[in-house]
Amino acid sequence: MNACRPDAERFQIIFDNLDDVMRVLGALTGKPEIERHEVSLEALHGYVERLKTSTTEEIVRGFLTRYRATNE
Repeated sequence: MNACRPDAERFQIIFDNLDDVMRVLGALTGKPEIERHEVSLEALHGYVERLKTSTTEEIVRGFLTRYRATNE
């Protein structure tokens, strides 16, 4: 996987290919676990604005940056 290689994130952000995606999705079992997170109205508006002005790649890169910052 290329998840840790910033230079390889374009169109291969988490998986190398569709076969890898299908393999991981096919291995998921059981009931999904859903976590509740409080979201402020300001954060929601910011998210909606980013959707309007950003490409999908920019949105995913932003998510990865925030995710990595909170999970290191």
